[in-house]
Amino acid sequence: MMITSKPFNRLKEAFKHNRNLSRNVLLGMVLLSSVFLFISVLKDQEEFSFDVPTEGSPTFEAFYNCVYPKLAPLKGNYEKFWTSFVNLTKECDNLEEYKSLDIQPVANTDEVKYVSFPKREENITMVTLGIGHDVDAEMRLKKLWPRTEFFGVDPSPEINKDLYEVKLGGNYFQVAVSGQGGMQKSYIFR
Repeated sequence: MMITSKPFNRLKEAFKHNRNLSRNVLLGMVLLSSVFLFISVLKDQEEFSFDVPTEGSPTFEAFYNCVYPKLAPLKGNYEKFWTSFVNLTKECDNLEEYKSLDIQPVANTDEVKYVSFPKREENITMVTLGIGHDVDAEMRLKKLWPRTEFFGVDPSPEINKDLYEVKLGGNYFQVAVSGQGGMQKSYIFR
């Protein structure tokens, strides 16, 4: 059935016109919102942009140029990488450029630990995996850089917990570090 009255036809035309108008207004709003969003993103990028150096520091460049050619052939062979790393990179251990790092040795009874202090006053963190009843190096480090926070793990709390928490003022965790994850029985050799 077709209605042909003039008022109905006018109403029908008005709805058709309003629908087009509504659609155009909606499209205009979406376009305007997109422009504002784009401008906002550009401003945010300008505010948070920083200069990315085109080259690394001379120390990193020297390290990279020495180490990368030796390790690149091992890409993807993780076991060989870790078992060969020390021997393959031995000649890269004493590069002249490392002197700018000011690496300081800090000795324990049976080992030497190395630390590179920051160039400005800030906190540093020392993590000890296996305390082994010996915090001499950590005590020396604490004297050299009092703003050091210490975290130590060792499966044997009898002596280590007291040494690390009371004598050193660090945070002790009764944990064993292993090559496999999970809960396992461990043995402590004395």
